[in-house]
Amino acid sequence: MDIQATLTLTIQAVIMSFVALMVFDFIDGLWVVPLPPIGWEPSVIEQPTVSATSPQPTPRAIAFERIPDPWTLELHQRKNALVEVGACAGKQGRNLQ
Repeated sequence: MDIQATLTLTIQAVIMSFVALMVFDFIDGLWVVPLPPIGWEPSVIEQPTVSATSPQPTPRAIAFERIPDPWTLELHQRKNALVEVGACAGKQGRNLQ
């Protein structure tokens, strides 16, 4: 058996198994799940142990580090960046002034 025939059979097997799962899921969905008996009651829900009027612990204040305002900072320019831009513009014949 050559590789093409093996690959074809594998693809067919995967597709047919997927279709079979869809058919079984459809058939399983046709029957309605019966409701629980009338005498059934849900489990008792316990009352919460924390009261809304009980004193709550106060959260601690978090101290944050002050960072400098980015609008007031001085720009740090590299001298090489200006030279590179000027060199690129000079090659193309543009004037940056």
